[in-house]
Amino acid sequence: MNNESLHIYGPLFSPFVKTVILVCEEKGLNYTAGLTIKGEDVPFKSEQHLKLHPAGKVPILFHNDFMLCETVAICRYLDQVFPHPPMQPENTYERALHDQWCSLLAGEFILPLIHNYFLEFAFPKGENGQVRMDKVKAAEPLLLNTLTKLNNELKTGKTFEQRIFTIVDALITPILDYLHRLPHGAEHLKQFTYLQDYITKTLSQPSCVKLLK
Repeated sequence: MNNESLHIYGPLFSPFVKTVILVCEEKGLNYTAGLTIKGEDVPFKSEQHLKLHPAGKVPILFHNDFMLCETVAICRYLDQVFPHPPMQPENTYERALHDQWCSLLAGEFILPLIHNYFLEFAFPKGENGQVRMDKVKAAEPLLLNTLTKLNNELKTGKTFEQRIFTIVDALITPILDYLHRLPHGAEHLKQFTYLQDYITKTLSQPSCVKLLK
């Protein structure tokens, strides 16, 4: 297969869309991205979008005549079809832990944070378009619990900070970048030494510098 018709459907601000873009950047692939399909605008959650993904989620990958949805599945597919450089550990046990954390990050950690914390800043629904700080405060225990678990995993050195930039890194870096840019989020990150060191390191990765600058 060639990569001339790689297209990622989804809004560019989505951390999951950014994850797939990071994988493409790491592999030096040619791609397009945005809320279009075959050059036509396809609004988010539109009837056409829902036909492609029943839950109305993003990203959706189009590779020639092949279509695939769900972030982790897309990343693994790209890593298999375009294996250089590899973005998953070769060792069976390391890859199993990597897969475990891909699932945890995409489902248990990142998605709840997006819905309960980040969307309040991205699309505030308070009076006169203000951020509802009561909603932010209510979501902070979830945020801190997630950051604690990530920090503890980083401390073990088993999954993150591998010898290569992995799919796990591509998943977590965009969401930590968002958090790092928020005044409240940056203050919370200061509590977690391993996470602070990690985000500083991953944001210096050329693909991250290009995408998340």
